Amino acid sequence: MPPSGLPSGANLVLASDPAAPKRCVGDVYSSARSRRKGVGTADPAAPTAAGLRGSLTFVEPEPDTKDWTWTLDRRCEQCGFAAGEVAVADVPQRAFVAAEEWVAILRSHPAVASRPEPAVWSPLEYGAHVRDVYRLFDQRLVSILGEDEPTFANWDQDETARTEHYGEQDPEVVADELEAAALTFVDRLRGVRPDQQHRTGTRSNGSQFTVTTLSQYFLHDVVHHLWDVTGQTDGAASLELG
Repeated sequence: MPPSGLPSGANLVLASDPAAPKRCVGDVYSSARSRRKGVGTADPAAPTAAGLRGSLTFVEPEPDTKDWTWTLDRRCEQCGFAAGEVAVADVPQRAFVAAEEWVAILRSHPAVASRPEPAVWSPLEYGAHVRDVYRLFDQRLVSILGEDEPTFANWDQDETARTEHYGEQDPEVVADELEAAALTFVDRLRGVRPDQQHRTGTRSNGSQFTVTTLSQYFLHDVVHHLWDVTGQTDGAASLELG
């Protein structure tokens, strides 16, 4: 069953056991997974991930256990995005622009399902993860707006990627689902009142977020993954907002 508040069809794996590894939710930036070598310039004739399974042993990236909340205080050294500098009023539109960039990648990348290296996600796998990030942060926003100081269940993002077979999903379907999840989340963000921005929620590792910092943190996640795939520094933050 999807967690309460998630759109129908979501099947995120939650690790609520206190002994479960405390991963930073939405922060799939492990050294293996975040290497951009070859991503975005893959040979269009390269076999798909499914086609490679018989001849190449994929290596699952090591889970990222680092705490990425520092990206709220200073510019990310990798993607160049300064999440803490984004005005609250701009977050919904930037989240929408980032989603449109992801939809374009999923629908037009010439090697969308190909991993550039055995331990580096394909654009499709990144896209499926980003779709689930939009869904998860919408659920967290629902919780923080509707409950007093909720504690968020830990999301086992690596297990979700494995059990949901990100690399075997249909990129067109993922693009449609990502777009729908983004529209739901963006609409909810736009409905947040000024007096609700300081409501708080706590992650399973003890990190506390307000509505403002939760949305900024989310934005860095999806923009950072654009950098992972395209190498575009500062991602959607540099695009014109309309």
